[in-house]
Formats: sequence, structure tokens, C-alpha cells
Amino acid sequence: MNKIQWLKEEAKAMAVLFLYFSFYFNIFILFKKLILAHYDISFYGFSAALLGALIAAKAVIVIEHSPLSRPFRLTAPFKKILYDTFVYTALALLFLYLEKVVELAHKEGTFRLAFLTAGDDDDWYGFCATVGWGMLSFLVYATFAAISRHLGRGELLRFLFTTPGTKLEPAPVPDSPARIP
Repeated sequence: MNKIQWLKEEAKAMAVLFLYFSFYFNIFILFKKLILAHYDISFYGFSAALLGALIAAKAVIVIEHSPLSRPFRLTAPFKKILYDTFVYTALALLFLYLEKVVELAHKEGTFRLAFLTAGDDDDWYGFCATVGWGMLSFLVYATFAAISRHLGRGELLRFLFTTPGTKLEPAPVPDSPARIP
């Protein structure tokens, strides 16, 4: 595969994942904004949600192509779903912690003090809600990705966007060199 074709496929995958994660993360920010508005607290986090969606999309692509993910492609789909959800959530925890450390380092003045005080934050419930919502988005993504892999390329979308009663014909299989007489 040439570099331009690879770049097109990478950009398409990145765009789809970015849209998915930006939808999920912005819904979370909207809920947070609505809850805080009840207490007359202004909150602006949509740009952080978009940046988080971009990072999550790239992390998913990198992990999907990593050697650690390959053995799970040949196991039962639930194992791949659990593995992906665990790895994506662990990375999200790491990034959220690093984000908090950088924020505290700016406020406290040193990274050493920031590392020591990062766990003493009084926004523990907000942190847990962010991680929980992220884990849910990763679980839903991993589940649909596993279903899509199991059904075949494009079959899940055909199934979801075809009206009931319409006869689904199998997707055409491209000719491979092994099938040519």
C-alpha cells in the first residue's frame, strides 16, 4: 500500500473516531455545564473535550495497530472488548492525572509539589465521573468495533441503516488472486 492510500485510510479512521469521541465527551461536558449552572457556576470545557477526543481517537488507532492487541483478535470478542476498555481507560486515567499535575505545577510552581498534591484534590467525584463516562464511551466503541469485525467490513452499517423488511443481500466480495480460475 502506498503512503497516500495509507494516509487517506488513517485520516478517515481518525475522523470517524474523533467524531464519535467528541460527541460522547461533549455530551458529558454539556451535562456538567447544566449541573453547575444550577449552582450559578460558569464552566467552559468544550475545547478540552475536543482535545480529549482527538487524543482518544489517536490512542485507539495506535493501540489497535500495536503488537499487544494482536493476540486478542483471535479470541472471543468479549475478551477483546474487555482488554480494549481496560487499556483505553487506563490511558485516560494517566492523561487525566498528567493534566492535573501540569495544572497544579502551573499553580504551585514546581512539578515535585504538583505530584505530591495531585491526589489531594477535592474534586474526586468529578474525576470519577469523568473516568466513568470515558470508560462507558470506550466500552461502547469496543463493543461496536467487535460486532463490526465479526459481521465483516461494512455489514454493521448496512444492518443499522436498512429498513426492516428489506432483503439484505450479501456484500460483494472482491475477487482475490486465489479465486481467479
